Amino acid sequence: MFRLRACSIGATIEDHGPRGEQGGTHLVGMDLTELQERGAWNQSRYREHNERIEPHNRVHHWVDPPMPDWVCECAFDCTEPVQMTIAEYEAVRTESAHFLVAPGADHVVDAIESVVARHDRYWIVEKKGHAGDVSEELDPRDD
Repeated sequence: MFRLRACSIGATIEDHGPRGEQGGTHLVGMDLTELQERGAWNQSRYREHNERIEPHNRVHHWVDPPMPDWVCECAFDCTEPVQMTIAEYEAVRTESAHFLVAPGADHVVDAIESVVARHDRYWIVEKKGHAGDVSEELDPRDD
């Protein structure tokens, strides 16, 4: 097991530089390890939120097939809704290093993750290296 450096939940990677106009990110003042940890912490925070709303999404069916809103799990301070079925959400959750994000390059940090699937309504990113280790450690389903 590794020891995580303390980081403030309120301090997002955006605190270290704006998102690029072409969807990239200009991050200054952060080394790769810190970027990996901060990104994994941020995305895990949104994943925990989605885990809390999953029971609600399972029982409320406003459309057929049920297509509830989830919160984008990108590493930025993002609140963009992502529509997915319960089955799609569960498929993402089978891997601790996978996160659902709104479609678009501005929701991806290439230095710490790769896009592994692109769908019209959402993309799936996979954490790389140390960020993947942190994501696995923080996964509430991984006991």
